[in-house]
Amino acid sequence: MKKIMIVLMCSAMAVSAFAANAIVTNVGGTVEYSRSGAESSGIISEPLSTLWTLLTKGVYLQENDIVKTGPDGKASLVLDTGSQIDIGPSTNVKIAKLTDNDTLLDMAMGELTNKIEKLKEENVSFAVKTPASVCAVRGTKFSVIVDKSGKTRVNVFAGVVSAREISGIGEEIYIRQNQFLEILPGIAPGQAADLSFAPTAREVLMTKAEFMNEVRMDMTKEQVQAAAAVEIKNAEYEQGKTMTDYFGQRVRIEEYIVRPQSDQFKFVALNERDNRFDYFTWLATFNKDLPADLSVANQIAFNEGSWSDLNPPFYWIKEHDCAASNTVDSVEWTKNRTNWNVAASVTGFEINGTDVLASIIGIPTDGSSATNAYDKYSTSIAGKAYSEEYYFIDDEGSLATRADYNNNQLGYNEEMVFKHDDFTGVDGKIDIVVEPGIFEMAGMR
Repeated sequence: MKKIMIVLMCSAMAVSAFAANAIVTNVGGTVEYSRSGAESSGIISEPLSTLWTLLTKGVYLQENDIVKTGPDGKASLVLDTGSQIDIGPSTNVKIAKLTDNDTLLDMAMGELTNKIEKLKEENVSFAVKTPASVCAVRGTKFSVIVDKSGKTRVNVFAGVVSAREISGIGEEIYIRQNQFLEILPGIAPGQAADLSFAPTAREVLMTKAEFMNEVRMDMTKEQVQAAAAVEIKNAEYEQGKTMTDYFGQRVRIEEYIVRPQSDQFKFVALNERDNRFDYFTWLATFNKDLPADLSVANQIAFNEGSWSDLNPPFYWIKEHDCAASNTVDSVEWTKNRTNWNVAASVTGFEINGTDVLASIIGIPTDGSSATNAYDKYSTSIAGKAYSEEYYFIDDEGSLATRADYNNNQLGYNEEMVFKHDDFTGVDGKIDIVVEPGIFEMAGMR
């Protein structure tokens, strides 16, 4: 397979080194937020002076911020700890406390679904306060629903949640996995009971995802965005921009590079258009642990022309694991080399999760030269057509030749299109646009 390098830029946002944050990873419908932080008797109130701003993806929320959703609104937040908060429609919630050690959500009404990363330290806490109760957790998956009267229902899907009536009436109740508890203001809570209702679609989605903290091929758009928000906090390189692709669609490009382990880097590229979401991952495993400055290793590993025939390079890549998806269809392939002086070969190739390497009849080039505006590779896999197309374009989507691209890679972008007879996603293709600047920063060019 043709070696693929993709570039996507993710806007870097300044974050205080001392304050904890919650990044907004998804917004739907009408959602607003306020920096006012006003409260009355421990539960949110809205003074006339409160200024509301439309909440958008990528905003960093802080302690004392208030979020409210309309009847059609929803939003997902990811905390610095890796925990996720899913805010449902008609919800009003204040981030009453947000530090490295403590998170307290003050919810007047609505619904929250929370996936809490396991709290490792004894002095770390996560709690949700409502007009009727306080719920404290230590690593779990649960939802809290509050109606207009303040009645609170806590559903626990994994782990354990402790809950008590807000004024201290009655005992603290432990709600275990697959149990629920309803609490009324001013009334001692009873015992938790077994869940007997069908969970909402959001609860099913979040339970299945278990808030994966890395981008994978078996994820929805929302799961990819949430996982990317966690990964990007450890990114060594990131960038992004909005441009027009070859097909005339506006596309938001985001990309970053992280280190999953000491001998690896992982590149992730995200493309979001009005009618589709595509993403790409590339995991490179080296022959040894990487230095503090990743570009030092890359400048050696990606400059094979400077290698000596007699001496092995200090850094070289043993394996490339690549994958592209439109959240419905996927293409995954692996290339590895047994030694530094052996050419890498494709050792795995999957279409929609099925290994088809043995069925590939070869990928002839329909045209690949310096004068071509794009390259196309096509083949037959088990009797079904498969193709890859590579376009070299500027930010307005206009074609350039490969020679133009090679001479000025920072001035152009590369668009990769994968097609297969069995693809059922939008337009029957996976469509990734990348911008090469991040590879320059990381020492790969």
